[in-house]
Amino acid sequence: MAASETKTDLSNWRTHPYSEYGFANIDKLLSTQTIKKSSQPSPSFEKSSRNLDNFALKTKDGKTLNITDFLVDSHTDGFLVLHNGKRVHRFYAHGNNEKTKHIMMSMTKSVVGLVTGVLVEQGLIDPAAKVTTYLPELRETSFKEINVRHLLDMRAGIQYDDSSYEYSVSFGYTPLRAGDKATNFKDFLKTFNPPTISPGGAFSYSSVNTDVLSLVLERVSGKRLAELIFEHIWEPIGAESDAQIAVDSAGNPRGAGGMCATIHDLARLGQNLLSDSLVSKAWLDDILHGGDAEVFAAGSFAPLVAAFGDAKFAYRDCFTVSGDLGIMMAVGIHGQTLIVDRKAGIVLAKTSSQPDPIMKLSSAVLGFLEIKRVLTENS
Repeated sequence: MAASETKTDLSNWRTHPYSEYGFANIDKLLSTQTIKKSSQPSPSFEKSSRNLDNFALKTKDGKTLNITDFLVDSHTDGFLVLHNGKRVHRFYAHGNNEKTKHIMMSMTKSVVGLVTGVLVEQGLIDPAAKVTTYLPELRETSFKEINVRHLLDMRAGIQYDDSSYEYSVSFGYTPLRAGDKATNFKDFLKTFNPPTISPGGAFSYSSVNTDVLSLVLERVSGKRLAELIFEHIWEPIGAESDAQIAVDSAGNPRGAGGMCATIHDLARLGQNLLSDSLVSKAWLDDILHGGDAEVFAAGSFAPLVAAFGDAKFAYRDCFTVSGDLGIMMAVGIHGQTLIVDRKAGIVLAKTSSQPDPIMKLSSAVLGFLEIKRVLTENS
């Protein structure tokens, strides 16, 4: 049973066990805007004849986990696996169900990356253009020499702690301290001048990048991010449920991590990424093959994909990808994961409330590889 509503509040919703309730009830804790469901929802996934009865994941301490053990051990809230478009396995815990809109954390970034691709194709954004071309008010901040491509690939060089009080409170993610003045994200940006390294160089993950990118999307389109996601993602994938995006007190979107969606619609997104139907082939090719594997290998995300062995990965357009393997990953703290295997036709969607933000993130990759073994062995 998830932590009760009466015990979960703004001060503890990201802390286990309160996160079990908080992650599934964001609209009760934060300001949100609605991403409307599709006007033509796609049918529910047909059940596959395949199953995961032979799932047997060996752990470092010598244990062997079946699929349920694995899901419980990794604090799973919702889980759905598709193979060739059919539902292989579904799981819910901690009060979640098919209607739960669970926070996606940084999986949200990947959705923002897809929307960016559409606006690039429409000629509204040039990835090589400076951020200040679209947001001139940032000319006196650390973003003055950074371009859109740097934001997309986490190579802007921003050196900033995503967990800082000032950043969190600007989006209303944490209570305002006594005596502090209420603020919002745009106010926060006015004096944003943390240390930087050379833009376009090393992989340097900072969520502020994607929140600024979301402002660029809104500025060039004249639409809210929630509208853009509906128009370019939720409508075409046939989403069966409304989604949500957290916003600050002025309505600025938390594009770096504030989207909330059902596990079925996350899987629908993944299923659409198996084909070339959602974004242009050029943008999809860029996601899969445009990144720099050497830069990624030297960065903080490399351990996340270590289980794939010697395969080359990159971070491109807000996805962690291997073009050689045909793997696309959207990943968020506390265990939020979407893995799309374009060659094997497998989609894994997983929402979680892992106590540690980072420690068990790679567990989803280990689980995915065992699922792939089961589904492709003797198939």
